[in-house]
Amino acid sequence: MKRTDKEDTRPEPATERLQKVMAGAGLGSRRSLETRIDEGGVLVNGKKASLGRSVKADDRILFVRPAAGTEFEFGPVRIFTLGPSLDLRNRFDTYGVDRNNASIVLKVQYRNSVAILTGDAEFDSWGKVAEEFPRQSKITYFKDASVIRSEGDNQLNCQLLKVSHHGSKHGTSLEYLEKLSPTHLMVTCADKDWYDANEPGWGNQWPHGLTAMAISEVNSNAEIRYSYIDKNVVYSLTGTKNLKVNSFAEIPDEDGFEDALRAVLD
Repeated sequence: MKRTDKEDTRPEPATERLQKVMAGAGLGSRRSLETRIDEGGVLVNGKKASLGRSVKADDRILFVRPAAGTEFEFGPVRIFTLGPSLDLRNRFDTYGVDRNNASIVLKVQYRNSVAILTGDAEFDSWGKVAEEFPRQSKITYFKDASVIRSEGDNQLNCQLLKVSHHGSKHGTSLEYLEKLSPTHLMVTCADKDWYDANEPGWGNQWPHGLTAMAISEVNSNAEIRYSYIDKNVVYSLTGTKNLKVNSFAEIPDEDGFEDALRAVLD
């Protein structure tokens, strides 16, 4: 008997670039998705995807993009996503315009210590946060997590606020400051001389005088720190309403920085 081997003539499954498939599904612009893939934020078939990866129709793509209402718990630490809301994220981030209003805003809570990290969120984003919170029940993917919150109506109150968008006048309003009522505020920005030399015209924008006035109006005793003055500032959430604050001047990636950071954390 003569044996004949038949070749498999079935066509190879069609493949496309991962970022193209995700962009086509409305998950963001190709450029923003390329950044997310490069940062390790996308899994394909349970493994971290690399930039340039191609996928087939039956590949399983996992992509987590938090929006308002997403929550995570790590023992006594709770992380809430306050923004962006789904409609703002779709309106701004997906189409790559005015993306500051699609910034992720996080509330980090350790027992009775609360910090709110604002990214570059501006007025549209804060309007939605003020509108959507307080929420009366948790929103999670777990069936047994539909419980009434214990925070009551004051879910935005915090001890620490990372001031939005380098202290821009477009990122801070009296309305949301009154809801947050922070006792510590951190503004990350350069000094006027740096802006004049590197970004002409921005020297009077960050931090803006109107932002300082709004903060003073809400809490004249609040402790405000600026990265160009106080350098590296470490806030420790102690579990109480009293935070531990330390600062040091060493520059990241230079000699002495890691030792200085360890000394503060110890």
